[in-house]
Amino acid sequence: MRNVLRLLVRSYQNLMLRSKMTITFSVMAILLLVVQGSVIYAISVGVLRNEMKSGAEQTIEQTSLNINSYFEEIKTIIQLTANNRTLIDAVENYDSSYVDQLTYNENLQNILSQYTYMIPYVDNILVVKNGRAIYDKNSSSRDDYDFNAQPWFASSLGPVVRAAFTGPHPNDYYYDGDTNEVISVIIPVRDPLKMKANAGAIVIDIDIRKITSLFGQIGLRNSQRIAIVDAAGKIVADREESESGGAYDAGLWKRMKSSDNGTFTYKEGNSMTLVVFSTSPITGWKTVIETKMTKISQVAGDVRFTALLTILFAILLAMGTSLFLSSKMSEGIIKLKNRMDQLSRGNELTPVEVTLNDEIGMLRTPLQPNGCSIKPSDQRQLHR
Repeated sequence: MRNVLRLLVRSYQNLMLRSKMTITFSVMAILLLVVQGSVIYAISVGVLRNEMKSGAEQTIEQTSLNINSYFEEIKTIIQLTANNRTLIDAVENYDSSYVDQLTYNENLQNILSQYTYMIPYVDNILVVKNGRAIYDKNSSSRDDYDFNAQPWFASSLGPVVRAAFTGPHPNDYYYDGDTNEVISVIIPVRDPLKMKANAGAIVIDIDIRKITSLFGQIGLRNSQRIAIVDAAGKIVADREESESGGAYDAGLWKRMKSSDNGTFTYKEGNSMTLVVFSTSPITGWKTVIETKMTKISQVAGDVRFTALLTILFAILLAMGTSLFLSSKMSEGIIKLKNRMDQLSRGNELTPVEVTLNDEIGMLRTPLQPNGCSIKPSDQRQLHR
């Protein structure tokens, strides 16, 4: 019975040894595979995010270049025009007499009429003096309209002959009553040789809807939104032409108004959006591209699913391999353990023949003659 119990205990110990080795190898393999899968997933998503970021940066760089080139052209032309001696004289002396007004008006017409054809997307060119339009390329401006009372006009004039770009404002200074949101380029007219106030100003109106046509040349995806935002956070132009003149998202504007260029992401619902922006050195306005990162989410989901399947298959393979290795490795260990167990008990169940050459035989040999010699003497003592 004791032998049976000992055999059962030994079998249980051997089974536990195999199980511990299998579990240890499996856990190590699973941890390694999970770490490897997580690293591969993170790298894949990171590469995709960097590619999307790089694409958005290239797009905004190209867009900014196109828009800045357009505004630079307008700025150069209007500044050359504002320094034209004939135009300065016409604006300064326009009110001198009615006869002179006809001459000055003709001079303004000769100088300015060509610019609506030279500069794309220009709606109209006006010359303002004392808050009133003294020249209108389209001859449709209101005589009673006070430009000086408009913040967008007054804030654009300075002591230096320099073009200023003003954000969206209604062009309600025409008789036709068809008011639209426009942006304007305004430059003061003054004689640089005289220390006087501005004689007047040139105003170029640009239709926002025509500016948005520039966005169609850069191949934006449906998941992307582009907008031009002025220094006050007001939308100058956007892709859909539906938010021009409105305020840009306050939270996003707060994150980028103090920087000229930058990139950041924000979470909207369950999706992430990548924002890339750049500030124009010509206008001071920011061009912003928002890219929905739904593609990243889709690819990340595919990568995650593939990684999980791969890891699951690898785990099963690792468990099988661990079981095989633990069986092979534990076989030798179990044999060694059994041998050591037998040696520790000294083969107590195996009968051993006593000979004169072993310890027991050597101990018994001298006792036998002594026993024989003692026995007769004992008898003599007993007989006395």
